[in-house]
Amino acid sequence: MISIRREDYTHHDPRWGGGDKEDGSDAFQRYENGGASLNWSYFTVKAFEKAGLHEPLQQITDGILAAINTGDFQGSCEKGGMTKDWKSWHGECWDMRVFYATVIWYY
Repeated sequence: MISIRREDYTHHDPRWGGGDKEDGSDAFQRYENGGASLNWSYFTVKAFEKAGLHEPLQQITDGILAAINTGDFQGSCEKGGMTKDWKSWHGECWDMRVFYATVIWYY
C-alpha cells in the first residue's frame, strides 16, 4: 500500500486521514488512507479464498470473528473518544461513527 498524497486528499484533518507531509506518509494508516476496517474486508477474504490461500484465509477469518465476538469493531475507544471501526494497523482508533453491515457476511 502507498499513502495518499496531500494534494489528492480532500480533507486534510488527521481525523479523516489527512496529514502535513506532501507525500502523505505521516497520514498513512488513518481512516481511508490505509487504515484497518472491517468495511470491505469481505472482498479481501473472498480473494484469498478464490486464490486458494487457505492458511492465511483461515488466520484472517479467525481473527475477524474473534474481534467481532469481543466487540473490537464497535463502540468507542478509551482514548480520544473515537470509535473502533477504523484503526491504524497498531490498533489506534480513527473513528467513523458507524458500524458497517459487512460484519453479517462473516456470520
